[in-house]
Amino acid sequence: TGGDVSQDPITVDPVTNRRVVPDGSSQYTDKSRSNSLMAVYELQQAGYTNLYHLQGGVTKWCTDGEAHTGNPSTFYFHPTILPGVLFQLIMVEGIVVRSNLAYVKQFHPENFEQINSNNALYGAINDFVANSPINWMFDYY
Repeated sequence: TGGDVSQDPITVDPVTNRRVVPDGSSQYTDKSRSNSLMAVYELQQAGYTNLYHLQGGVTKWCTDGEAHTGNPSTFYFHPTILPGVLFQLIMVEGIVVRSNLAYVKQFHPENFEQINSNNALYGAINDFVANSPINWMFDYY
């Protein structure tokens, strides 16, 4: 969001310890909050210099009818997100494999060892997820 830096921010009253919501904001949205402005600040602190803040954000840019380049229906893939995408795909597959194995172990225990031992990839994915932080979802397994 672009945020409106002229708006008063949502604050906390030190006496009552309750949130004070100024006009223009609500309990759900803080009109003064600007994620991009916070990002610009952090990047400046890290030494970057060629930074810009778009007042009102991309949403305001689009609603104002400003010109843009490129095809708006084209997905622009940047290679730096590839490790995260691959990790998410592996984890989703791991969740599916682990939940399937948990189901088989609970409801068809006679088939569990056969499936687990005959499918090396299932076993590897199962072990990977079993040793990850997401394993708390499968404490019944």
